[in-house]
Amino acid sequence: MSKKQTLIGYPWSEIFAIICCFIFVITAFVFYDYQHPLFWITLLFFGVGGIALVVKTFFSNQNYVGRNSSKALLLKSQRENEFLNALGNFTYDDYGFSIKTEQNEKYIAWTEIEKMVAYKIDLYTYDEIRLVVFLENDERYEFDEETPGWFQFLERSKEQFISIDKLWELEISNPAFERKETIIYKKKY
Repeated sequence: MSKKQTLIGYPWSEIFAIICCFIFVITAFVFYDYQHPLFWITLLFFGVGGIALVVKTFFSNQNYVGRNSSKALLLKSQRENEFLNALGNFTYDDYGFSIKTEQNEKYIAWTEIEKMVAYKIDLYTYDEIRLVVFLENDERYEFDEETPGWFQFLERSKEQFISIDKLWELEISNPAFERKETIIYKKKY
């Protein structure tokens, strides 16, 4: 037996949709004759749709908890910790890291990194921080906040390069919608 998925919040929109479906079905029974095509169309579309919604909402592997319940707050905290601690596309060892891309997997030693440049792009309703890692061999890799493992990469790079400002993300995020390109690390020779 599979484990129930816990969802935060109650399924009010699904319940509203179920009620609407069955109101249409009842309306078909009250106002249409059994031979009328609209009776059968309404019965088929809204009746089957309502039953499917009932099954999905109340008999599936979903468990609903209130938004502000202690269980919801614990679940939010667990999910946040999993997200922040996920390695994503990265694997690490003492000397560097591997990054999986769509094409291949590349190992990068920390000592190969020449500089790291961060900047922000305006996506109209929000900003996205990006980080470009320049290597000695003129290769470059670009990561953004949507890259799986982003937070762990930032933490590990701050541990590896003590010259990186620990709060650079906050500094680059203000003011909003401004690129604010910043060199956060440059190799010293």
